[in-house]
Amino acid sequence: MKRTFSPVGRASIVALMVVVALATAAPAALEANERAASEPRARLEPAPLLEFPADPDCNSPCFWHEGQLHLFTSNQKPSRSVGPDLARLGAPVRSVFDDGAGKLRWIEAVHLREDGVLFGLYHREEYLGECPDREYFTVPDIGVARSRDLGRTWTDLGIVLQDHGVSRSCDTPNKFFAGGVGDPSWAIDRVGGQAYIFFSSYTDPLSNQGVQVARLALGDLEAPVGKVWRWTGGGWDAPGLGGKGKPAVPARVAWSDPKADAFWGPSVHWNTHLGQHVVLVNRAADASWTQEGVYVFFAMDLSRPETFTPPRKLHDGGAWYCQVIGDAAVRGTDSLAGQSARFFMKGKSRHRVVFERPAAASASIR
Repeated sequence: MKRTFSPVGRASIVALMVVVALATAAPAALEANERAASEPRARLEPAPLLEFPADPDCNSPCFWHEGQLHLFTSNQKPSRSVGPDLARLGAPVRSVFDDGAGKLRWIEAVHLREDGVLFGLYHREEYLGECPDREYFTVPDIGVARSRDLGRTWTDLGIVLQDHGVSRSCDTPNKFFAGGVGDPSWAIDRVGGQAYIFFSSYTDPLSNQGVQVARLALGDLEAPVGKVWRWTGGGWDAPGLGGKGKPAVPARVAWSDPKADAFWGPSVHWNTHLGQHVVLVNRAADASWTQEGVYVFFAMDLSRPETFTPPRKLHDGGAWYCQVIGDAAVRGTDSLAGQSARFFMKGKSRHRVVFERPAAASASIR
């Protein structure tokens, strides 16, 4: 027999469904609010224009040595500027690799060891001409280099992160990459003895894409090939060369889709005010890399990427290559900053970024 319900009965069922939905949603909303309240915050404040001496095409790392700031800007090849502070850097001078000038390498992170040896993390591209109408179409990878003269000259120590078996299809909508890994930054954990490498993963499928993390023992910096391990969600057990990691910040729509929606280009620094690491990332709105905005997330424990906070928007639109540089008073760099730092996009700063402790933590300090 076909069941029928009176109007009153239907109204009662609808009302009950609404009550159940609200009761279910309320705890979830409360949990989300509590999580957000437990996170640090970041905001931008206008500041006078400050520009790098050269137009960069990637993260621009820097370090201090004997009272001088050394800044690297790369556009296919790296250059170095030196000066007493960020506002008084000298003209860029090309840095040279000792294996020849033909290879294209962008130095995106540096680490000055206590003995004066400088290590650089680079993004590499090779344009093989497989797609004649797409000059800059490639599959990037990531390597490590060493300098014994503060970055004037470099020795390439080899590729440490690379995806294998990537099909270089000329039909992919992605404007620049058929896949691969690139646009890295790193955080140096001297206590734990590890370099944590944050990088962009572009290779299909979607589950592989976004911002991944790998790590390299500091004791292996001199011979790093085969010593880098990707985070897989359950440990650091996928090789940097050909392994499959799990994104700490996943893409939402694949890079091979015209409507790509993905985070990329991480820049990580230790924040002395917050007592944890801060990561800025770009977000692409399509496969042409239209900049949707700049986001920020926080990492209390680098060894546990599953605990990183969700990315939250810091800036609408803007340009690529978001990063900070800390103030000279604290010997700030792209990897070290305090409560307030210069905020850059593609080598130009029109804002300072201010970091605030979580509300609960700030209340306990008062």
